[in-house]
Amino acid sequence: MAEKKKETYKDEELFDIVADVQSGNDEGFSILKARYAPLIRSLVRSFEGAAEEEYIREAESALLKAAVRFDLTQSEVAFGLYAKVCIRNALISLRRKEMSKKRRAERKATNIRQRKSTGIYVAEARDDAETEKLIENIEKVLSPYERRIFREYMADKTVEEISLAVEKPKKSVNNAIYRIKEKVKALEFPDR
Repeated sequence: MAEKKKETYKDEELFDIVADVQSGNDEGFSILKARYAPLIRSLVRSFEGAAEEEYIREAESALLKAAVRFDLTQSEVAFGLYAKVCIRNALISLRRKEMSKKRRAERKATNIRQRKSTGIYVAEARDDAETEKLIENIEKVLSPYERRIFREYMADKTVEEISLAVEKPKKSVNNAIYRIKEKVKALEFPDR
């Protein structure tokens, strides 16, 4: 059956290379990698600011997976197109992971700046005894739910992480954080 399908491929050599890769032949993948190197470089270059070596490794990994998963018994989709789609999807996933990581770091930095500006981020600017006293005073004015949110928030957790920990919607957590900030401001600036 495979021999019959082999005849319908325009590039019988490519069919043999993919078959070699599927049978575990490392030399077959080396040949395939060399053959698709220009495509890989072209796709990697389309991702501006990408760490080229990391993206090339990801693309080569996607090429290997494409070769292993490609159905040699079908003739509707050419391997080249299938490989290109697989590689591009892998690179898009890598870019999304990078951007997500970058956004998380930016959010964390923003949260720390906000905590410092509202006085909630107390541990950095005060000594241990003063910090303990301040936290104690803050917790006295908070409801039990707000105290739990406050402790999670002070542990540098994101709203999503706090929401999961306390099993409440993010909106509820955000509202509690707002109330906590207002109460902390009232403690620090009682004349307001």
